[in-house]
Amino acid sequence: MSFRRGYGKAGIIKTLSVVKKWLPLYPSPDLAWLVGAITGDGTLLVRKHEIRQGKNKGKTVTYSYTYFYDQNPETQQKFVNIIFSLFGIMPRLTERDHSNNPYKFGKKKDKVIFLRNSAISRTLLCCGVPEGEKVLKSFTVPKWILNAGYASDIKAKFLQGLMDAEGSIKRNSPTTISFALWKSIEQRQNHLEFMKQIKNLFGEFGIVTGKVCEKTQRIQRKDNIPTFEMSLYINRKESILNFYKFINFSNPYKKKILEGHMEAIKYGRMRVMRF
Repeated sequence: MSFRRGYGKAGIIKTLSVVKKWLPLYPSPDLAWLVGAITGDGTLLVRKHEIRQGKNKGKTVTYSYTYFYDQNPETQQKFVNIIFSLFGIMPRLTERDHSNNPYKFGKKKDKVIFLRNSAISRTLLCCGVPEGEKVLKSFTVPKWILNAGYASDIKAKFLQGLMDAEGSIKRNSPTTISFALWKSIEQRQNHLEFMKQIKNLFGEFGIVTGKVCEKTQRIQRKDNIPTFEMSLYINRKESILNFYKFINFSNPYKKKILEGHMEAIKYGRMRVMRF
């Protein structure tokens, strides 16, 4: 529960007065996209805080917040719009410093979406968004998405959210769409399980990805934890056409590249795998 509105009973009552406006929260394509996008390129954190003053001094409260890191302005705006439509809260754009990022060397800064609302973050956690540093955590596709029905809109939007966040497409020939995630070596089995779930979800839409590829390259983080990448590739003609038809990107940059490939395939100017 969020204590951002005040500590103790009064804070809980104020929080509940807001939360009850969006509950019950039903499965929807927008919620599925949100879960996919944060799973791909976001962070949901749960932290404990000791109150240091006032009548509640010494008590510990738990607070949560969510970041979305995608740098495309249109994708950022879509994230904000969905949060507002589902919860009536407007996230804000904030500057992020990479000095403590285990993968970033240097002091580069960028703009990210920051949702400082414990109630929403806890709700997203209940919806299956992984908590904490995903590269070190076990997680799978949420059951409510897996059980949403064969080739359903909810599954399509979950995949679109993942692909908007972590998918990529080659600009040149041959046409290749890929999805990749990094994890620590200790999480290899869970990583493989998650990637196979994504492969199966694509399969429901007639999108063949081939086997899960594991790169032999290992990257050592600043904290000396070795990590590796697993990926899926879509490069068969029918699979690319089905991806365009049923999933697609909502990220305008990636979508424009894919549309260019579709035009080239239509007129036989793009090399693709046929089998």
